[in-house]
Amino acid sequence: DLIEASSEILDKAREEGGNRMIAAD
Repeated sequence: DLIEASSEILDKAREEGGNRMIAAD
């Protein structure tokens, strides 16, 4: 369950701040 929740959070973060994460790379 914890892993699934983390995956959902990561997916949301990717949708909301994908550009920010790419720029950080």
